[in-house]
Amino acid sequence: SDVTIYASSGRSVHLHRCILAARSPFFRALLSKNRWELSDLSPCSRGQSSINEDLDLPVVRLDLEKILELVVKETGSRIGTRIRFDAFWATMLFLYSGKVSIQTVKCIDTECLHEVCLPSVKFAVEMLCLSSAFDIHELKSLFQVITYLITSKPQWLFD
Repeated sequence: SDVTIYASSGRSVHLHRCILAARSPFFRALLSKNRWELSDLSPCSRGQSSINEDLDLPVVRLDLEKILELVVKETGSRIGTRIRFDAFWATMLFLYSGKVSIQTVKCIDTECLHEVCLPSVKFAVEMLCLSSAFDIHELKSLFQVITYLITSKPQWLFD
Protein backbone atom coordinates (compact mmCIF):
# COMPACT_ATOMS: atom_id res chain seq x y z
CA SER A 1 0.00 0.00 0.00
CA ASP A 2 1.13 3.55 -0.63
CA VAL A 3 -1.61 5.53 1.14
CA THR A 4 -2.62 5.33 4.80
CA ILE A 5 -5.70 7.16 6.05
CA TYR A 6 -6.08 7.63 9.80
CA ALA A 7 -9.40 8.05 11.57
CA SER A 8 -10.00 9.82 14.87
CA SER A 9 -10.90 6.47 16.42
CA GLY A 10 -7.21 5.54 16.17
CA ARG A 11 -7.87 3.11 13.36
CA SER A 12 -6.15 3.33 10.01
CA VAL A 13 -6.66 1.96 6.52
CA HIS A 14 -3.83 1.06 4.17
CA LEU A 15 -4.86 1.73 0.57
CA HIS A 16 -3.44 1.90 -2.94
CA ARG A 17 -3.13 5.22 -4.73
CA CYS A 18 -3.87 3.68 -8.15
CA ILE A 19 -7.19 2.18 -7.02
CA LEU A 20 -8.31 5.34 -5.22
CA ALA A 21 -7.41 7.50 -8.23
CA ALA A 22 -9.06 5.13 -10.72
CA ARG A 23 -12.35 4.88 -8.82
CA SER A 24 -12.75 8.39 -7.39
CA PRO A 25 -12.16 11.73 -9.14
CA PHE A 26 -11.82 13.32 -5.68
CA PHE A 27 -8.91 11.04 -4.73
CA ARG A 28 -7.38 11.41 -8.22
CA ALA A 29 -7.20 15.17 -7.71
CA LEU A 30 -6.13 14.89 -4.08
CA LEU A 31 -3.32 12.42 -4.70
CA SER A 32 -1.97 14.36 -7.67
CA LYS A 33 -1.02 17.22 -5.32
CA ASN A 34 2.60 17.66 -4.31
CA ARG A 35 3.92 16.65 -0.89
CA TRP A 36 3.71 20.18 0.54
CA GLU A 37 0.04 20.49 -0.34
CA LEU A 38 -0.63 17.05 1.16
CA SER A 39 1.21 17.93 4.38
CA ASP A 40 -1.83 20.01 5.41
CA LEU A 41 -3.83 16.77 5.49
CA SER A 42 -1.33 14.68 7.41
CA PRO A 43 -2.10 13.33 10.89
CA CYS A 44 0.13 15.88 12.66
CA SER A 45 -1.02 14.76 16.08
CA ARG A 46 0.76 11.47 15.48
CA GLY A 47 4.06 13.25 14.80
CA GLN A 48 4.39 11.88 11.28
CA SER A 49 5.04 13.65 8.04
CA SER A 50 2.66 13.14 5.16
CA ILE A 51 5.30 11.26 3.14
CA ASN A 52 7.45 8.40 4.40
CA GLU A 53 10.75 8.71 2.52
CA ASP A 54 12.29 5.56 4.06
CA LEU A 55 10.49 3.26 1.64
CA ASP A 56 11.18 2.78 -2.05
CA LEU A 57 7.66 4.00 -2.79
CA PRO A 58 6.58 6.96 -0.67
CA VAL A 59 3.61 6.30 1.57
CA VAL A 60 1.16 9.18 1.82
CA ARG A 61 -0.32 9.57 5.31
CA LEU A 62 -3.64 11.40 5.51
CA ASP A 63 -6.07 12.24 8.29
CA LEU A 64 -9.73 11.44 7.53
CA GLU A 65 -11.08 14.43 9.46
CA LYS A 66 -8.77 16.80 7.58
CA ILE A 67 -9.86 15.29 4.27
CA LEU A 68 -13.51 15.89 5.23
CA GLU A 69 -12.67 19.46 6.32
CA LEU A 70 -11.12 20.00 2.87
CA VAL A 71 -14.33 18.74 1.23
CA VAL A 72 -16.38 21.21 3.28
CA LYS A 73 -13.98 24.05 2.48
CA GLU A 74 -13.77 23.38 -1.27
CA THR A 75 -17.37 22.41 -1.99
CA GLY A 76 -19.40 24.09 0.72
CA SER A 77 -20.77 20.65 1.56
CA ARG A 78 -22.32 20.10 4.97
CA ILE A 79 -20.79 16.65 5.34
CA GLY A 80 -19.11 17.49 8.65
CA THR A 81 -16.28 15.48 10.12
CA ARG A 82 -18.23 13.10 12.33
CA ILE A 83 -18.42 10.24 9.88
CA ARG A 84 -18.06 6.92 11.65
CA PHE A 85 -15.20 4.65 10.66
CA ASP A 86 -17.63 1.89 9.61
CA ALA A 87 -19.09 4.07 6.85
CA PHE A 88 -15.64 5.14 5.69
CA TRP A 89 -14.46 1.52 5.68
CA ALA A 90 -17.52 0.43 3.68
CA THR A 91 -16.84 3.22 1.17
CA MET A 92 -13.25 2.07 0.73
CA LEU A 93 -14.42 -1.54 0.33
CA PHE A 94 -16.78 -0.36 -2.40
CA LEU A 95 -13.90 1.32 -4.23
CA TYR A 96 -12.02 -1.98 -4.19
CA SER A 97 -14.84 -4.44 -4.84
CA GLY A 98 -17.81 -2.55 -6.28
CA LYS A 99 -19.97 -4.11 -3.54
CA VAL A 100 -21.62 -2.66 -0.45
CA SER A 101 -22.00 -4.53 2.81
CA ILE A 102 -24.29 -3.36 5.60
CA GLN A 103 -22.88 -5.96 7.97
CA THR A 104 -21.08 -3.11 9.70
CA VAL A 105 -24.41 -1.73 10.98
CA LYS A 106 -24.62 -2.48 14.68
CA CYS A 107 -28.02 -2.62 16.31
CA ILE A 108 -29.01 -3.68 19.83
CA ASP A 109 -32.01 -5.58 18.49
CA THR A 110 -30.88 -9.05 17.40
CA GLU A 111 -34.08 -9.50 15.36
CA CYS A 112 -33.62 -6.20 13.48
CA LEU A 113 -33.73 -6.34 9.67
CA HIS A 114 -31.92 -2.96 9.48
CA GLU A 115 -34.57 -1.41 7.26
CA VAL A 116 -35.48 1.64 9.30
CA CYS A 117 -33.57 1.37 12.57
CA LEU A 118 -31.52 4.40 13.59
CA PRO A 119 -28.09 2.76 13.00
CA SER A 120 -29.03 1.79 9.43
CA VAL A 121 -30.44 5.26 8.69
CA LYS A 122 -27.24 6.90 10.03
CA PHE A 123 -25.13 4.48 8.00
CA ALA A 124 -27.10 5.25 4.81
CA VAL A 125 -26.79 9.01 5.34
CA GLU A 126 -23.06 8.76 6.07
CA MET A 127 -22.53 6.60 2.97
CA LEU A 128 -24.47 9.12 0.89
CA CYS A 129 -22.33 11.95 2.28
CA LEU A 130 -19.06 10.10 1.65
CA SER A 131 -20.00 8.99 -1.84
CA SER A 132 -20.96 12.55 -2.69
CA ALA A 133 -17.81 14.01 -1.12
CA PHE A 134 -15.50 11.51 -2.83
CA ASP A 135 -17.41 11.83 -6.13
CA ILE A 136 -18.30 8.13 -6.40
CA HIS A 137 -21.37 8.34 -8.65
CA GLU A 138 -22.37 4.66 -8.59
CA LEU A 139 -22.33 4.51 -4.79
CA LYS A 140 -24.06 7.87 -4.50
CA SER A 141 -26.91 6.73 -6.78
CA LEU A 142 -27.32 3.54 -4.77
CA PHE A 143 -27.57 5.37 -1.44
CA GLN A 144 -29.88 8.02 -2.86
CA VAL A 145 -32.30 5.22 -3.65
CA ILE A 146 -31.78 3.59 -0.25
CA THR A 147 -32.33 6.84 1.68
CA TYR A 148 -35.41 7.56 -0.43
CA LEU A 149 -36.84 4.13 0.36
CA ILE A 150 -36.07 4.56 4.07
CA THR A 151 -37.64 8.01 4.28
CA SER A 152 -40.69 7.20 2.17
CA LYS A 153 -41.91 4.24 4.24
CA PRO A 154 -45.63 4.53 4.97
CA GLN A 155 -46.42 5.84 8.45
CA TRP A 156 -48.48 2.75 9.34
CA LEU A 157 -45.23 0.73 9.44
CA PHE A 158 -44.15 2.75 12.46
CA ASP A 159 -47.42 2.47 14.42
